[in-house]
Parts: sequence; C-alpha cells; structure tokens
Amino acid sequence: MQEIWEAVSAVASALTALAVSFAIMQLVTARKQRHLEFELVYIQRYRALIDELSFDIGSEVEIEVLNPRDRKLSLQYLRLCEDQLDVRKRKFVTDETWEIWREGIRLQIGRQPFLALMNPDIIGKLDWLPGLAPSPRVFDPLAMSTVKTRWYGLR
Repeated sequence: MQEIWEAVSAVASALTALAVSFAIMQLVTARKQRHLEFELVYIQRYRALIDELSFDIGSEVEIEVLNPRDRKLSLQYLRLCEDQLDVRKRKFVTDETWEIWREGIRLQIGRQPFLALMNPDIIGKLDWLPGLAPSPRVFDPLAMSTVKTRWYGLR
C-alpha cells in the first residue's frame, strides 16, 4: 500500500511541476503580448508623425528650409525617439522590436534635419539620443541578463 501512495505522490508532484511550468509559460506569454500591444501604440505615433511631414523621412532636408509645421513635427519625432528609448529602459519593449527601433532611430538622427534639431538650444535636454547619434555601436538602455529578459517577456 505504501508503494501505491508513493507512486501517487510522485505522479502528483510531477503534475504539480508541470502545472507550475505551464503557468509560468502563460505568464511570460501574456507579458510578451502586452509588450507587443504597447509597442503598437508607439508605431502608430510614429506613422501619424511621418504621415504629416511634407518631406520623405528617409531623405535629408536642411533645417533652414523646414516650414514651421515640419519643424514642429520633426521635434516631435525626436521626442518620440527619446520616449522609445525610455520605455525600452523600463522593460516595455521586446528585443526584436528594439533592434528595429534602434537602427531606425540611429539612422534618422544622423540625418538632417534631425541632426541639427538635436542641438540642446533648439530641443532642450535629451537624455538618450545624444549617446546614440553618431555612433554605429550597439546601444541598449536596457541592461539586463538574458534570463531576466525572458522572464519579462522581452525575448
């Protein structure tokens, strides 16, 4: 009889471990889904800004020829980039999305008019963008181990 209870106990322990593993996977998956939904908000903000610009965001335009509306939208774009870096630091942006955003931000802020607008006299204090601008190095404001990035649903 003792052997039966030991077998039942072993099976129950295995099922409990399986259930805990499943619950952890569900938690991580739910976190990742929340991150993706949050990232979508930033993508929509980005698209709304570039749709309003009268110039192609992939081209260079000298700051002197910007009309007031494009200048304002360009400054808003830089603030959006700053926000993206901040939300990455706060664990709201997945690794996959961050790689796309990082490269896009780095390329854009190296072009005119954005490069000229990053002047502190024009836009004010920027916490993150100046460290990203001229450097081709990989920059990630989120300093976290691989295990933790998986736990937070970022990887």
